[in-house]
Amino acid sequence: MKILRTFLTTIILFSISQLSFAQTLTSTDLFQRAELDIHKGWYPQDVDTLINSSTIIVKGRFGRLLSHEIWFGYSDTRESVQLRLGDDADLVDDYGVPSSQYEIIIDEVLLGDIEGDTVVYRLLESNPRDRRYTNESDEKLFFLTRNPDGTYGRLGIPYILTNINGIYSYEYPSDSTPNATDSGTFEFAPSMVADEFEAYIKNEIQKIKSSN
Repeated sequence: MKILRTFLTTIILFSISQLSFAQTLTSTDLFQRAELDIHKGWYPQDVDTLINSSTIIVKGRFGRLLSHEIWFGYSDTRESVQLRLGDDADLVDDYGVPSSQYEIIIDEVLLGDIEGDTVVYRLLESNPRDRRYTNESDEKLFFLTRNPDGTYGRLGIPYILTNINGIYSYEYPSDSTPNATDSGTFEFAPSMVADEFEAYIKNEIQKIKSSN
């Protein structure tokens, strides 16, 4: 029951908080223009959706783990949830989700207005010591949305791409092998060679800006 409750809470927080703060696409737009996968989250079907559902697009890498805690969403705290639970206040952790905040070190801004050379990224995860997906040495492209608390998140796993041997790919836990990783690339992109893909994304950003 606890696992189910945590899973449902995670899905609700992930869906509502992220969709509400996408840059130009509404929740309805995203339902029409992207696919929702139980493992990958939102999967954009074209580069226009990828760009227009992102508040910022930056090239960089993960930095320090800033914090890890049981999180109760943007409008609640542990104390407010305990107060509502009353006699069941000792069950408070069942109503939150494990959440980490990471520093993202920015090397280049492709889209968005950012002050400074870092932003804070919120990730719902139970084990911050496992940094396979937040490795500090990996060069990445981040397609992120701004959260209500000023942190950033992603709509789905394909919204963070890792440069693996010169190819930008997204990674996610394997369905078939415990502790293994699957990876994929965007079918709509003409080339996933890192330098060419970056140039492609920059060019598409300029096209979208000029058409608005």
